[in-house]
Amino acid sequence: MAEKKITDLGTLDAIPAGGDYVPVVDVSDSAQSAAGSTKKITITRLQESLATSSHLQAITAGGTGEITAQASIDALTQVSGGTEDHVLTKDSSGNAVWAAAPGASGGEANTASNVTSGSGTEVGVFKAKNIADLEFKSLKEGTNVTLTSNANDVTISAAGTTYSAATSSTLGLVKIEDDTEQSVTAEAVSATASRTYGIQLNSSDQAVVNIPWTDTDTNTDTKWDGGTTDLVAATGRTSLGLAIGTDVMAHAANNAVTSAVQSFSVAQRGSVITLYTNTTPTPDEIVSGSTGGSTLDFALGNNYEITLSSTAKLINPTNLTAGQSGAIVLTQDGSGSRLLTYSSYWKFIGGSIPTLTTTAAAVDVLVYYVESATRIAAKVLLDVK
Repeated sequence: MAEKKITDLGTLDAIPAGGDYVPVVDVSDSAQSAAGSTKKITITRLQESLATSSHLQAITAGGTGEITAQASIDALTQVSGGTEDHVLTKDSSGNAVWAAAPGASGGEANTASNVTSGSGTEVGVFKAKNIADLEFKSLKEGTNVTLTSNANDVTISAAGTTYSAATSSTLGLVKIEDDTEQSVTAEAVSATASRTYGIQLNSSDQAVVNIPWTDTDTNTDTKWDGGTTDLVAATGRTSLGLAIGTDVMAHAANNAVTSAVQSFSVAQRGSVITLYTNTTPTPDEIVSGSTGGSTLDFALGNNYEITLSSTAKLINPTNLTAGQSGAIVLTQDGSGSRLLTYSSYWKFIGGSIPTLTTTAAAVDVLVYYVESATRIAAKVLLDVK
């Protein structure tokens, strides 16, 4: 270290390094003569010398006997009773003492959990563990629910909601009555065409539906004919708006029925049904209903007619019933030469298919009898004139 003159205490502010030297005066040179020797020592060697010096104050004398802070703490620990996981702190009197650290002796590993019953909806109150602090959720008041904190518990109170009874002008609860007779009649309402009537409250606040009724007769013996005793047929028919011979057929011995054997005294006739030619398929097909039809419906009648304008096919009819019979009048148009083929239901004598008269405007008549749902016996009467 370079020589430096100390002129004031401020010069001593700099902290000496471990390798700096400290001068040591030989105390044997009491006369401070030139014969005396001057010695020097480094800061590090000075610290080591002091650490082993008998001049350090012992623990029993109020010192630590050590030169460094950690060594002093270790020395005090040996005589204080402090063990592992202890910390130096103050007691209530302000004296320094060693005490177990928070979370020591295995306490830090402790935790908490919520115990459930396994039924219903449950909400746990334990939230989490934050180091040594166990955190729990707070209870919060809600609608109609209040909390009261007591010394050892918390009281949870739930207030029920009270609803008043509804009236014709006040919202509230309405009792739906059973099928017993209402004690008070409902207010009158106007009848509507759609017969829809709203629920209303009568003067006793009962929910009822009032359906207007014009019949004030409360006699439980009222009959369908409007009387109160025995039934009167004529009056009943009038009440129902039925007139014999107009709305219903009058009974007579000569009425035709389907469930009895009867003899007809006059001719029974059926309308002649006009048939058409559907030109969509090849060859053209004879159909009922219209030119665009696709079936020959035998439920329409017994007798049919058609003017042939092309060579056509008489297809298998629908709605065949065994026992039906009739005729089909086949007329050639102005050109003539129109032929006719037949589907599988049509059967002829000897299995021979007849050839129509092809003269212009010629008339042939096919008579038939339905044997079954799939057989029609037929014969063509040629050139009828």
